[in-house]
Amino acid sequence: MAGIYKIFFISTFLVAASVVAQDYSVGKKYFYRFPEKQLYRAQMNVSNEWLSAELFSEDDKRKIVFFKHGAESDKYIELTKKKAKKVENFVFDARLLIWSSDSSKIKRNMFSFIHYKAKKDEYQFLHGSFDDDPTKLTLHGLKISGLISKRVVDYSRMHYNEEDRFLAVIADYNNDKSIQFVGEGIVGITELIIPNLSEIATEIYMHNSRKVLLTVRDEINYSDVFYFRDFTQIYKESERVKIFADSSLDGHQMYPSFNFTDDFIAFIDVDSAEQGALMRLYMCPTPKFNKKIGKLIPIEAKDYIMADDNLRTVEHMELPSEMAMDYSWHPKSNTLFYVKGEKRRGSLDIDRNIWYYNVESRERRMLETNTTWNYSISFSPDGKYILFSTLGLEPSNNHFTNCSSKNSLDNSQCCDDGLSRIICVAELIRNE
Repeated sequence: MAGIYKIFFISTFLVAASVVAQDYSVGKKYFYRFPEKQLYRAQMNVSNEWLSAELFSEDDKRKIVFFKHGAESDKYIELTKKKAKKVENFVFDARLLIWSSDSSKIKRNMFSFIHYKAKKDEYQFLHGSFDDDPTKLTLHGLKISGLISKRVVDYSRMHYNEEDRFLAVIADYNNDKSIQFVGEGIVGITELIIPNLSEIATEIYMHNSRKVLLTVRDEINYSDVFYFRDFTQIYKESERVKIFADSSLDGHQMYPSFNFTDDFIAFIDVDSAEQGALMRLYMCPTPKFNKKIGKLIPIEAKDYIMADDNLRTVEHMELPSEMAMDYSWHPKSNTLFYVKGEKRRGSLDIDRNIWYYNVESRERRMLETNTTWNYSISFSPDGKYILFSTLGLEPSNNHFTNCSSKNSLDNSQCCDDGLSRIICVAELIRNE
């Protein structure tokens, strides 16, 4: 069918997309599940040997579970702390795991996470590591300088001087917020003070180049994204600029992130704060610093590009905002991957397919995964695998690679049990 084209109507403009030519496709697909539970925030460690996922338990606690990649789909390991014999192991009320970016044998299975201590009504930052068995963990806490953490609003990691460092938005018992390094600071800095912004910060994102993106929300719950050229100069007005500052584009921005080379910024824009509002994925070049005038230059309206609209987000999934993995940059290319809601032909049902937008070609295409109700996208650090949450494979005789019933002609009883939201790990193939 080469040479046949379809025209897709997306928002207010037309985009031509080839039916056959695709930049990416998927190869082998693996699945992992926790029986009758919904798994989210799947992430892979730097060696692609282990993946983590998060879930909500019956008592509204949160859990982190590990899976050995390529092993049986139901063979999960809970994040627990071993107790003495005849005493039940302590299961963390854990969330927001981030794997280490260090590929050395000692640190490749290192991670950080947040534990909620219900008795004290406060949060605790923890570092964990293991050799080849997550049941044999080494754990230690990370301190927040001079502050008791009532609530961790968000946190981000950067790799600086061969070490992972963490910057967090913290709320104390009076709900006063601050932006602090967790554990060891950098170049003597333990707290970032941003006049008029720290107290309303909600999301933070750091790049290894020391650039920072900060989301702030005002009293009526509208939000803005600010870009900072260097966290060491974050207190200076000249070192920050508002994204989407042009009044003709003014909206409700959130969930910003850099691409791998930090020369592009992506974010989600919402046309209103009301439920059911349209979610649009935008991108723009990273603002440049003008040395002559000594300040950052705001991005012009013409340089903002809408990658796509009608994204499926945490709001649609009715999840806490910190669970957001609404889109993801590919770690080795300037390509955005996201889940888009689309009406199925001849039906009122909405499909949730994975799409991707190539920054260089400005083309968007659907990634054929043959999975249903997709969400929560991430990548292995080397970009070889795409991870996402799904209800399972479309009904057929096709099976996941690690399915124990691959000879069955019906995959609905094994690769989609109808009760669990599973994690799919698919080989991502770049078609040159």
